[in-house]
Amino acid sequence: LTSFAWDDSGSRLASCVATGHVVLWDIDFGDGKGNVHPVCRSVLEGGHDSGRPLFGASFFTGKDENLLLSWGVDGKVCLWDSYCRGQVGEPLCVLVSKPEYPIYAVDVVEGKLGQKSTIAVAGGTEGGFIGLPIFFYDY
Repeated sequence: LTSFAWDDSGSRLASCVATGHVVLWDIDFGDGKGNVHPVCRSVLEGGHDSGRPLFGASFFTGKDENLLLSWGVDGKVCLWDSYCRGQVGEPLCVLVSKPEYPIYAVDVVEGKLGQKSTIAVAGGTEGGFIGLPIFFYDY
């Protein structure tokens, strides 16, 4: 396990692993007496390079958060359907692919109705005391 992220409802969890996979979980907190029942919804693979660690995932797009971003050392940001089921071999698309550029952090500012959203991507190898460069992508 290299990272994990909850959706806003607290009922879904995305876990990232060093093999380049994302595992989506449905979490049932039961009767509130400490009995938690996780159920694997899907395993996402194929978007990232196999055997290369992922550094994060993030649910987004409106109140339903129907999309998921994942990123990692392979320099890719992948876009997934966050409600998919089973074993998924390909993302909806790869938004960023820079093999020489490990991606350490990603965040999204969602546009208002009819406006574009912006994804901020930070990473690379040329950092320094100021930090890593950040690139912005509109979609």
